[in-house]
Amino acid sequence: MRRQLAPDSPALDAGLARVSGYVTEVGEHLRQLARDLRPMLLRDLGLEESLTSLAEGMTAAGTNVQAVFPTATPRLTEETEIGVYRIAQEALANAARHSGAGSIRLTLTADGTTLGLEVVDDGCGFVLDEQRGGETLGLLGMEERALALGGRLQLHSAPGRGTAVRFECPLELRSPASAA
Repeated sequence: MRRQLAPDSPALDAGLARVSGYVTEVGEHLRQLARDLRPMLLRDLGLEESLTSLAEGMTAAGTNVQAVFPTATPRLTEETEIGVYRIAQEALANAARHSGAGSIRLTLTADGTTLGLEVVDDGCGFVLDEQRGGETLGLLGMEERALALGGRLQLHSAPGRGTAVRFECPLELRSPASAA
């Protein structure tokens, strides 16, 4: 397209580079969705074990990813488990991909009425207003999942201070019949 429309156009080059980036990002998300439409680990092992496996899989040279469960998490509705898993997956992927963090910590808590998920990294951080201006598909997806579960998603970050993604939703327990 670049050669056919305008061989030496900086404005066109910038636009095409932006479109190419968006197409690449959409492709990555579609591949991830196709691979994990219904993670079998969730069905078989539950949310805690699935998140532990996800954290272990994201650990790489120079980046330690830890999953912590200060409270026991009961089996939740399938919709809730998948939504929480997807939010954690995207938050961990963003931290691993963009933050340059040495440490990423995922914490899942459950009390009598609320489920909480937090992903915190010690990476480079960023200016929130700049990120919001060019909202990424991943952030939009996390926010939409949070709303679908009746919850809320908060993002805290600052340059040089890392990033924290916090999600909270009502605790929706799986019925005994669906747990079998």
